[in-house]
Amino acid sequence: MRVVLDTNILARSSYRLEGPAAEVLERVTAPPHVLILSAASLEELARVLDYPRFRAFHKLSDEKIGELIVKLQREALVLDPPADEGRVMNDPGDAAVVAAAVAGRANVICTLDRHFYGDKVRGYCGERMIEIMDDVKLLGRLRQMEGASGPS
Repeated sequence: MRVVLDTNILARSSYRLEGPAAEVLERVTAPPHVLILSAASLEELARVLDYPRFRAFHKLSDEKIGELIVKLQREALVLDPPADEGRVMNDPGDAAVVAAAVAGRANVICTLDRHFYGDKVRGYCGERMIEIMDDVKLLGRLRQMEGASGPS
């Protein structure tokens, strides 16, 4: 499965070693799956993780943030698609997620952002065979796939 993880899922996986977001990240970075990200999404993630309140609350050091970004760059297919491909989204960060999904031929965009669940976005992505789902639903799908084909 080819998957784009939105910043909210990536951020959750950075401070929770357990839970759906962390398990989704672990599974989609292992073959046969492909994690697809945009360079803009990685920049947004670095910015979010660096917010003083976020860092303090989740006890994130410069080192831990740097390690996460490098790990994602190493394990994901990082694209720099034209932003206008995600024109269905009003927010540039959200547009980068959709653009990466289209350019990377993703099957799924995993997000908690309610803007992705509107009819316009679902229709646009659906025409491109891209499903929108949250981390819990995606995790269920990944577990089901693994159960059907055995451990990967």
